Amino acid sequence: INNHNSKSGWCCSSDSEEGLWYTPLYDESQWISSLTILAERYVDQPYVIGFDLRNEPHDYNGVLLTWGEGAVETDWAAAAERAGNAVLEKNPAVLIIIEALCFAKELRPLKSYQVSLNVPDRVVYSVHTYHFFQVFTVFSEAVAAWSDLKLYSLFVAIFPFLGAVTLLVLWKKLGSPRPPLGVTIISASAWFTFGMLVNFVFQVVYYKQFSGGVGACHAMATIDIWPKLLTYGLLSLAGLLVTVGCVFWARRHPRGEMRQLQDMAGLMGPDSGSESGDEPPFYSWRLACSREKTSHVAWDAGLTCGFECFIFLAILFFVFFGLFVAACIFISYAWFARHLDGTWGFALEEGTPWTAPIWVSEFGASVRSDFWLKLLRYMSERDIDWSYWPLNPLKQQNKEFIFGQGWVDLGRTEWVNDTWSILRPDFMGIRYPWMLQDLHGLMQTPASWVPKDFPCD
Repeated sequence: INNHNSKSGWCCSSDSEEGLWYTPLYDESQWISSLTILAERYVDQPYVIGFDLRNEPHDYNGVLLTWGEGAVETDWAAAAERAGNAVLEKNPAVLIIIEALCFAKELRPLKSYQVSLNVPDRVVYSVHTYHFFQVFTVFSEAVAAWSDLKLYSLFVAIFPFLGAVTLLVLWKKLGSPRPPLGVTIISASAWFTFGMLVNFVFQVVYYKQFSGGVGACHAMATIDIWPKLLTYGLLSLAGLLVTVGCVFWARRHPRGEMRQLQDMAGLMGPDSGSESGDEPPFYSWRLACSREKTSHVAWDAGLTCGFECFIFLAILFFVFFGLFVAACIFISYAWFARHLDGTWGFALEEGTPWTAPIWVSEFGASVRSDFWLKLLRYMSERDIDWSYWPLNPLKQQNKEFIFGQGWVDLGRTEWVNDTWSILRPDFMGIRYPWMLQDLHGLMQTPASWVPKDFPCD
């Protein structure tokens, strides 16, 4: 028996009050009472084997859910213990099914706190997994498929590579002059700061989306994003201090040992062109583009600009080549399995304090996609118990998810065709034969699903 909503209707959006186990109309005591009434009613019914306490708990309206921290209004694990013990008082034989945080996809807090009930061996943790629950899967659908991105990024990486090679050839033509110490230090620190700031801004946006935003998953934001946010912020500040410090140092020491720092190619002052001061600041460009052969050229503004362009092109090359490597990794089954193992599959490992039964109580799809095949392989290899969502072909809907806008209110409630259903819209047959044949492999004990082609859709 599943406590899906406190009031009838479809779920689940990040702005829905149903993400908590209590609502303005139904407090915690009423939630527990509804569970115990049903537990007492079906105590002699052997087919009622468990109680799924609440569907897809998640943050709502500033209430950030926690796990094992003790706060009455936010601690989902503690609330599950109270409700679970109340149900077991009425029927000690049933299983108590506790869904993970963040729409039932985040179970990592289990490592620090395990739910304990008055009747032992009754806890089952429930998770849901859909293609849109994984960032790298959402990216492949919203931006570009990883298989396509792999080719695009490798193709685009050729251009900055060729540009960098061209600058190297011109640099060798000028006698391979070494950049002054000031140029090297300030360039390195400035580019480092820029890279850290870009990552910092990305993590800020990411954090806001998951902590109180459309992701409604403060727990995941705290575990995954907050450490990176702090690290990139501190590194950005350190790089900025080094860059600014070097610039001020160069201005205060225009002669002597710090002459090299002043030789920032005209950036420090009017007298900081070439070493001799006779040639114009961009004299090296003229020589590089001419047919004259030179053995040595003094460092000037032209070489500094070329040096910065080379660094920029090198960064672009590594960014696009990194995308190519990332695409190769993210499309692999090993990365997929690593992701699920990290968020909830770890509980299946024997011999740990957090070892527990896992039930994949929701998963579904409308196409036999790469995600579907990887998920079935993962569940088969670990012989995971499951239930499919949904059987029925119609659903009530009053909101629609639009990428970039989140859940948008339709202003009405209507019955719509659920393309993920097992049954056809007329309820008279199977919508996707391939789906049922795939699920048959998971129904074996142990699971024996293997990928194979089917002659029909």
